[in-house]
Amino acid sequence: MYPTGHPHLHSATERLIAKAQAMLAAERIVVFGIARDQFVLDGAATDPRNNLFRELADKLHRHRLATLRISRGITSDEISRLVGLLSADPASYGRGGLLAEAGALEHVQLQAIEYGRIVLEEGEGGADPTVPVPRRSEDLWLDLARLAAESKLDPESSEEQEPAILAKSIDWGSREAGYDREVLRRLTRLAEDLARHDGPPDPALHARLSKLLAALRPGTLARLLAAGEDDEERKRFVTAATATLDTEAVMNVLEAVASASNQQVSHHLLRLLRKMGMVSQSAPPETLSAADSAVRINVNRLLEHWRLDDPNPEQYTAALDSMAVSATPQRGRDETCDALIILQAALEAGVSGPRTDIATDDVLAAGRLDELVEVLGTSPNRSAADAVWRRVATPARLRLELQRGALASQSTAAIVTRLGEQAVDPLLEILAAADDRATRAAALRLLAALGAAAVDRAVALLPGAPWYLQRNLFVLLGRLGPWPATLPTPPYLTHADARVRREAIKLILESPGRRDVGLATGVVDADETIRSLSLSAALEGCPKHLIPTVRRLVVDTECGPATRALAIRVLARSGEPEAVDALVDIALARKFRFLYRRIASRSPEVLAALTGLAGHWRDDPRAIEVLALARKHRDLEVRTAAADAS
Repeated sequence: MYPTGHPHLHSATERLIAKAQAMLAAERIVVFGIARDQFVLDGAATDPRNNLFRELADKLHRHRLATLRISRGITSDEISRLVGLLSADPASYGRGGLLAEAGALEHVQLQAIEYGRIVLEEGEGGADPTVPVPRRSEDLWLDLARLAAESKLDPESSEEQEPAILAKSIDWGSREAGYDREVLRRLTRLAEDLARHDGPPDPALHARLSKLLAALRPGTLARLLAAGEDDEERKRFVTAATATLDTEAVMNVLEAVASASNQQVSHHLLRLLRKMGMVSQSAPPETLSAADSAVRINVNRLLEHWRLDDPNPEQYTAALDSMAVSATPQRGRDETCDALIILQAALEAGVSGPRTDIATDDVLAAGRLDELVEVLGTSPNRSAADAVWRRVATPARLRLELQRGALASQSTAAIVTRLGEQAVDPLLEILAAADDRATRAAALRLLAALGAAAVDRAVALLPGAPWYLQRNLFVLLGRLGPWPATLPTPPYLTHADARVRREAIKLILESPGRRDVGLATGVVDADETIRSLSLSAALEGCPKHLIPTVRRLVVDTECGPATRALAIRVLARSGEPEAVDALVDIALARKFRFLYRRIASRSPEVLAALTGLAGHWRDDPRAIEVLALARKHRDLEVRTAAADAS
């Protein structure tokens, strides 16, 4: 928006540098995924209705960028260059021009959308694009990883962790039809390669592919399959998966392809197929083999008649349901009706009792919590629904759902809302044990919704918590309001770990009654990021007793240029007369100060001093002469900084 050399562009870049340093202090590399109307960062997406994010995402998307990666150590020159490159009209770059220009930036990596390259790989040389190119399975897995999550894979991640990381990347991928179609094609090629592999089978790669599909969010696989060109392409994938993956993955694929192609598959039949594969691993090998074979044979038979509107004749529905529902241990059953139907009837009639309790337990045991919550949400009788809710919404049930990884589901959120204060401890337990940012973010979001109850428990846990939990607890407290009155400041503002101090400083700087305490501690902290955060806050008003401290930071060679420039801006805004002398000293060259006056060489500190004099002290006699010299300087940035702010 601003031309090169404009003082507002300089100050905006300074703020951007401070933000980047604060972000990269906690993470070595930060990756932004770019979609047409939103950004994706660590499993969370921006709201596409936000005009600022939407317009910026659209501009970067028109540059044909898929990801933007920023790594620790990025310099102000690199950020300025990056902003300049991305601000230009996409049409001004030739093919690959932007990537070539950005290639010189050591701590910035841009990744282009590569749909064209992907298509060429599959049909190169005029070959039939429907015939997969023969490749080793491991190569196909790496190809899928590059497409799905090249920017998010940790090079040190284990084979055990890798499928879950890839699944998250696909969950939050670009969501464009082209991207989803390419992911589906790679999954199909990998499954087909594993199914027809001429050499010895690769059980590890079989397991990784099964884990990847099992870790996908419920709607993701259906989304990928919906992007397929036709039912034949979907059928190819299911056929390959049936011959390759474990039983649970096969059933997940079957349900997803049914949803994506709008074909109705009786849930009774699906439950019966699942029952076929649910055999104890301690069973004899021949039993395990027979169960596995039964599932695959029946799925293949279903695929042969895929276009039937309903693969189940009506007369078999009741029989299938009766066969699919297992008896609860140590308790007989005398009904063949679906337990959820029993609950619906009871809710409509407004009754509850032992029979509804048994039905509720059966629904929960079958893993149908989402369906149960939906039924309870639409119940016409609130008192009957509340009776069922009391059996469903328990701390034990919440812990079970959290252990299953259903942290972000609507059902878990509904249980948390019902439990209120009782949900705090289970959520704090998962927050303490979480080893990935997506889980922590979901737990923090649910805890923040609980308000004051979460504040009290967080304050109680802080003293004995390990540093990483203390940091997350301060993040939580920062979302819930100012610094709690019952929480002392000394142990945390001076904590040995800078990551804890950063979050504590952020919280106290947003707490009006304690802001001055945070400023006094933060501006002298050994951590550069904390000093920058505190000085940025001091721009909105710095207590008079801190001015000498800020003035010392201006000349402190241990501070970086960006931090010293921030200190100069605070000094300029302070309104204190001694600030003028300090700004003049910075702006003038020292070597010939007493012979004749000359502006010092351009630097962030000199530009900040001139901007401060022009913006706040332009009528002061001590500043007038310096500003006049600067306006005649040969350097455009120096002249611009000294320009009359009025």
